[in-house]
Amino acid sequence: MAVMDTQTLSTIDSTGIGRLQTRGLIAAVLGLVVGGVGVLMDRSQLAPSLLIAFWFCNGLGLGSLALLMLQHMTGGQWGLVSRRIYEAGARMLPLSVLFFLPVAFFTTTIYVWARPEGHAFHAVEHRGAYMSVQWFLIRAAVYFAIWLFCMWNLDKWSAAQDRGETATTEADTRRFRVVSAPGLLIYVLSMSLASVDWTMSLNPEWYSTIYGLIQVVGQGLMVYAIGHLSPLLVGIGLLTQPAIAAAIGWLAYGEGLDALDVLGMIAIGAAVVLARTSER
Repeated sequence: MAVMDTQTLSTIDSTGIGRLQTRGLIAAVLGLVVGGVGVLMDRSQLAPSLLIAFWFCNGLGLGSLALLMLQHMTGGQWGLVSRRIYEAGARMLPLSVLFFLPVAFFTTTIYVWARPEGHAFHAVEHRGAYMSVQWFLIRAAVYFAIWLFCMWNLDKWSAAQDRGETATTEADTRRFRVVSAPGLLIYVLSMSLASVDWTMSLNPEWYSTIYGLIQVVGQGLMVYAIGHLSPLLVGIGLLTQPAIAAAIGWLAYGEGLDALDVLGMIAIGAAVVLARTSER
């Protein structure tokens, strides 16, 4: 791996970044307002919605961490700019831990296997203690400990490299690969297990041998798109995804749309219009 002169880099458009942060804060406040209205209209959707929010944010952080480790393994000056994007995204992982706390609190509400009636399912009974709230939380703690360890070390060494304190020689850059090489393998395995725990187990009788890999690939593609495609295009794609899914369910499978679904689609449409207006 070639030594990179990272300490010569600086933020170019701090004013533009400040505008983006302000718009993001406004969008977050509007999201909280719409979410509060949704809770008042249908409180039963609060816990599943918290799981979806956690899953999305966690995917951004883990996808960034995976691509960051991949860049450290491949090396080269070409990936330096992208590395900054992936490092920033990976730093969302501590926030993912915070977002997981409501999921842990509402475990018995979200997952049928966590309730007494869930033991009526043969799959739940067959898995025994593995599918229990206690081991569910223990596995989650192990997953986050592994991911945070990789993120914290890579981020710490990268910041020290920028200051000219660490990884100033080609031999010293090996420390990045020492974490990234096993980190990539462990990420794939742990994320596959986590996807089974957190989303596939919503239906304890359904299983898929490729489901975990699909989530891993999806996280990487989502972060890659953020780093290489137009921010407006990516933003519109992410915003409209729930509305498109609801529309497909309505048209193809006859699923009903209640007032909350329609309100969400209107909010998404307003966000798309706002995004296009801001881009101009």
